[in-house]
Amino acid sequence: MKKTNNTTIHHQNHPTPHQCHPVSNQCHPVLDTGSRNSRSMDSVVKPRNDVEHLANGFTLIEIMIALFIFAIIAAITTAGLQGVITARDRSAANAKRLQQLQIALTIMQRDIAQAINRPITDSKGQQQAAFTGDALKNYLEFTHGGFINPMAQEKRSTLQRVAYYFRDNKLYRRTWPVLDRPQNTKHHDKVILTRLNSFSFIFYDQKKQQQKFWPLKNTSDNSPLPIAVRVTLDLNKWGRIIRTFKIAVTPNVQTSS
Repeated sequence: MKKTNNTTIHHQNHPTPHQCHPVSNQCHPVLDTGSRNSRSMDSVVKPRNDVEHLANGFTLIEIMIALFIFAIIAAITTAGLQGVITARDRSAANAKRLQQLQIALTIMQRDIAQAINRPITDSKGQQQAAFTGDALKNYLEFTHGGFINPMAQEKRSTLQRVAYYFRDNKLYRRTWPVLDRPQNTKHHDKVILTRLNSFSFIFYDQKKQQQKFWPLKNTSDNSPLPIAVRVTLDLNKWGRIIRTFKIAVTPNVQTSS
């Protein structure tokens, strides 16, 4: 469409407006400076969108903050895990120690309860009482029954000579292969309890009086066996444990096996 009366002419194929002279009827294009300037500014200043920001990566401060947070979480997690492992190890060690204590007390109770009146001859040819003990030396030795020999498979008695003694914070149990020992008879020592501060015992005679030595000397009581033995164990960090073990057999009955 074209207008000739001093009006602006728009061509269909040219979006740019033209201005015509009223006399010469000549037309020239009119520049739209406002739209051009706006388009030029749009081409110069463009806002950074999120995609472009992520494509450029993280800043050094952002990386340092992330590493700092990760280090804090790692430290807390490591401390918690270490605490769990330590508690587990401590619990396992205490359980093992408790099991050792229970076994030691069971063995002592079994041996003392089955103590019998059977003197022996040592490797020097000297006779030893059926039950001997010195509380000052922390040494206890006696003969007990119940040494199992199923179907007499071994050529030995069901009696056994056993001793208990304390040394280097440990409780030892000593045994011999025979009762009447020839020369050069070897004994066998086994640690049954560790981490001990002390080990002591007291004997009870027929009048239920406490005695530090056995057999009794210079007294009217000539019983070969006490009626009971009280054992005191002082365990490191666990304190004292006191047990009294009674002897089951009649003290004056002698066994010849």
